[in-house]
Amino acid sequence: MKKFYPLFILATLCSTLFLSCKKESSNTTETPKTTDPNTFIDKRDGNAYRIVKIGKQIWMAENFRYLPSLTDSQTISSTIPTFNVNSYKGTDLMVAKSLSNYKNYGVLYNLVAAKDVCPEGWHLPSAAEWQTMVDSLGGDKVAGAKLKDTTLWLELKGGTTNETGFTARPGGHRSNAATYPPLGTNAYFWSSTPSIPNNFTMYGMTRLGTYILSFDMIESCGLSVRYIKD
Repeated sequence: MKKFYPLFILATLCSTLFLSCKKESSNTTETPKTTDPNTFIDKRDGNAYRIVKIGKQIWMAENFRYLPSLTDSQTISSTIPTFNVNSYKGTDLMVAKSLSNYKNYGVLYNLVAAKDVCPEGWHLPSAAEWQTMVDSLGGDKVAGAKLKDTTLWLELKGGTTNETGFTARPGGHRSNAATYPPLGTNAYFWSSTPSIPNNFTMYGMTRLGTYILSFDMIESCGLSVRYIKD
């Protein structure tokens, strides 16, 4: 015998099935993940970084910009992590992250901060790793031109090709006197290698010439950071 159901019961059943399917669908939705092998995404804040291969090494091709907090620009320390955005003297994170200096140049870290915020799978390059990269590009007299971004440099002399895609931007630095030299004139990056007491080797470029230089920098200064893959 066939069974007949009142129309209101059929409507209720259909509505229940629809809502059940809709709920199940929403629960199975996943956050899209990048499949681009030339991009690294920091899970902590969602920032994406281009990556490049130079020789046998894999480098971040953008200045790191993870910013968990802001340090008063007058605070100088070798033991407490410091985080600054060039020329910004406030401590409001939202304001700092809205600035073009943050978006273009990233964050200036003292050495302890540069080590502390390194994402999993990456590390702060040693001086030897920096030098390996420089040597693979023909040496310190010409490597700078192959690494520098083609924009943002102030009155650039000596030219740049950025043929590596490393895109070194002149983010400047925070000095040990808590001052910010003019943007557009230099790009300084930490290495993890100590030199004389309280100093570590840094690698960098200036607006003058095609070279890349290295010298000692006191660990309380704020420099840009490029990580290298483990």
